Amino acid sequence: TKYLAFEVTPVATSGTSPGTAVKSVYVGPVVSAASNSAPSVSAVSITLTSTAQPVSTAQIGQSLTGTYSYSDLESDPQGTPTFKWYRSDNNVGLNKTAIIGATAINYTLATADAGKYITFEVTPVAQTGLSPGTAIESNYVTVVPSAPTNLVATAVSPTQINLSWTDTSSDETGFKIESPANSLINTTTASATSYSHT
Repeated sequence: TKYLAFEVTPVATSGTSPGTAVKSVYVGPVVSAASNSAPSVSAVSITLTSTAQPVSTAQIGQSLTGTYSYSDLESDPQGTPTFKWYRSDNNVGLNKTAIIGATAINYTLATADAGKYITFEVTPVAQTGLSPGTAIESNYVTVVPSAPTNLVATAVSPTQINLSWTDTSSDETGFKIESPANSLINTTTASATSYSHT
């Protein structure tokens, strides 16, 4: 087992020289790459920050947290891992790009994520030994519009019901109006906040 230190002796172009050698603190132990394994991660997933529960869908404005399990065959302690969040157009990674600035374990969904698919990636790093390990990516989380609120149904006549609600999202394509039997009656335009059914 070896430890390394760095020493420097100052030398001047004129006057009294050299100066006194100064040595750094020792670092180590130095291990052979052949006898040491890189760290690894498993169970990489995305949870909703507020509930710490895994999610497959989320809404703009919600905070997500990446989770994972770290391991190292030689029990080398965990260093500072590398985190990345990605945005894709579908659940197989079409046009996948790293989200600029999203390098922390938490990420808050932004307007640009509307209708996209989000993944979390972690690259394990050990404080000692061979490092870093292989980057592992989570499953996809689909970003969906937030549900409308304050739904009110008003019976105008025996044959007419007026509906109104509060639109809480900015990325929907419309609202489906369905009967109690879950049959589709109509689909409104985006940003609609009312519908009259006769």
